Amino acid sequence: MSVGQALHLVEAEREVPVTPEIAFDCWTQPEHVSRWFRFDGTWTCETSELNVVEGGGYHLAMRSPDGSLFSVRGVFHEVRRGERLTYSWEVDGEGFGETLVTVNFLTTDKGTLVRLVHEQFTDAEAAVRHANGWENTLNQFVSVVLASGEKDGD
Repeated sequence: MSVGQALHLVEAEREVPVTPEIAFDCWTQPEHVSRWFRFDGTWTCETSELNVVEGGGYHLAMRSPDGSLFSVRGVFHEVRRGERLTYSWEVDGEGFGETLVTVNFLTTDKGTLVRLVHEQFTDAEAAVRHANGWENTLNQFVSVVLASGEKDGD
């Protein structure tokens, strides 16, 4: 994970032992997203509404153990199954504005490298919070992919 300078950005990646198409589906299908879109195992995903087409919207929300709600919404700009997903990201109730998330699904010898770039943060502190959040959320994503049993296209 790294946080860049300028208009602050966050980069993170994980490798999963599945095809890029399966990794993409786990990233975009509500039944999977509801299991990994959370900070850690103590949080719950309360909302996973996704219309994964270019111009389609989404709304995701997770709740912390203390009852706090983290809610985000946006619009899909680029949707290429098994290759790339680009979407806007705006956190409800935070004033740092809209940012951009790009997720690339790259074939490797062991499966797929999921590479995330979250950019256009005007606030360095927000970028750091999101870097921490993405690191934890990507760990949850890997757990869901591994638990799904959909290895090697099964």
